[in-house]
Amino acid sequence: MEIFQELVPSLKRIVVVYDSTNAEAVARLTLDREAARRLGLAILEKPVRNEDEARAAINGVKKSATDGFFTSRIISLNIPGLTLEHAAQQSIPTMFDEGFFVERGALASYSANTYELGRQAARLVGKIMKGAKPADIPVEQPTKFELAINLKTAKALGIKVPNSILLRADKVIE
Repeated sequence: MEIFQELVPSLKRIVVVYDSTNAEAVARLTLDREAARRLGLAILEKPVRNEDEARAAINGVKKSATDGFFTSRIISLNIPGLTLEHAAQQSIPTMFDEGFFVERGALASYSANTYELGRQAARLVGKIMKGAKPADIPVEQPTKFELAINLKTAKALGIKVPNSILLRADKVIE
């Protein structure tokens, strides 16, 4: 959210659409609320239970009601895809936590590098295959994160991406 606020200085209200039947999505919302509170942002929460509700909730968001969509990695109910499509139609900035969506038109993303996560998982599986007990292997957190920016989308939205963000970006789509 901090990076989103840097990208869109006028950011005050963000929409978070989430699958209310998904425990991980509900737990993630607690973190989103805390981050928003710290940054002085208001969250317009849109809990949904199925794809039809997700479509209706997302399509009901108008540019006048929000400054951006903040979407998590949890892809249930096609929330990211629906968000990306609607945000483009309404010219609403989007922040995802997966670079995949930036390649498809989202403004930006910040996330753990999924390739590195796969390598990390493979290394842990290798230890198990060599006889290590899973309970004896310490839990590991991601160590490499990536910032992706879509300059084409930024230009279409009239957003000037600060050089400080461009210098930090791992992937810039032009």
